Amino acid sequence: SNLQRRKVNRDGLLRIMRLIVAEGVLVQSTANSEQEITFGLSAKGKLLRSGGQRDLASVVLHWMEAPLWNAWAELPNYIVGDCTVGQDAEESGKGRVKDVLPFEKANGMSSDEYYCQDNAESLKNANAFVRYISNEEEKAVLSGYNWAKLSGKILLDVGGHKGKVMGLIASKYPEIKCRSFDLPEIVSSATAPEGVELFGGDIFQGDLPSCDVIFMKHFLDKVMWDEMQTIQILSSCRDALPDGGQVIIAEAVLPDDCSSATGTNRLHLYIDVLFLLVGREAARTESEWSDLAEKAGLRVDWITATSAPSCYIIVLSKA
Repeated sequence: SNLQRRKVNRDGLLRIMRLIVAEGVLVQSTANSEQEITFGLSAKGKLLRSGGQRDLASVVLHWMEAPLWNAWAELPNYIVGDCTVGQDAEESGKGRVKDVLPFEKANGMSSDEYYCQDNAESLKNANAFVRYISNEEEKAVLSGYNWAKLSGKILLDVGGHKGKVMGLIASKYPEIKCRSFDLPEIVSSATAPEGVELFGGDIFQGDLPSCDVIFMKHFLDKVMWDEMQTIQILSSCRDALPDGGQVIIAEAVLPDDCSSATGTNRLHLYIDVLFLLVGREAARTESEWSDLAEKAGLRVDWITATSAPSCYIIVLSKA
């Protein structure tokens, strides 16, 4: 094979393997009396094998491949560009230079264009990464809130697509009456998961069905709505709830004080800058969530991290 015919720089390989051992991905041992060094996967390293129960390989392959890796080199100039325009031009809106995203500068096209073209391996890695994140978030939703206390109540997933998340909750907590709400054209051709009712309508027209608790997962992302629309959605949720009702939101949350960021909170700071490379909006901070809730007549009861850095649990109630 081509691999067998390629020259291996043993000294360079050994030095790299030692570094990987120091990072806890490999373990090192001495195999025999000749002091031959051998390496094997650690428990952490086994998570990077493709096809495993928790396949982190897709995350590494997507983040570290050339299109995204090369975009990091363009980040400094994106932050402090070398192109300026006159003050008069800025004030009039004429002659303003549009910032070119780091990904676009590195690859000659936007990330959407790149992954839609004939880049099969990159698209495969990107799709695997998205599936991994989605699966981890679903696990985080199930474990990140005490759903058992909603026994006998009606739980409504707003923007719930075809009811997948409610199906997961219903299968584990059948005593909860689970409903999923989305646009009519989405739910009309869908088959509801067992234990879930599907409802179609427009949240901006006040079409929400009756419920005791509302759930939303990534439905309030900045890429979907501006601030006024987001407040309107939260206000509609508040109006649909009875006294004592709650809104449970599964979204990313950045800390107000990043010096205290740890665990998944710290990890999402890295993810947030990764999103910056491709032009995705920043996640909201804790204070931004509180401000949105207040403007919609709600208050934040608590915010807690889960096992997924992009999926905190935010619980709101009527102010």
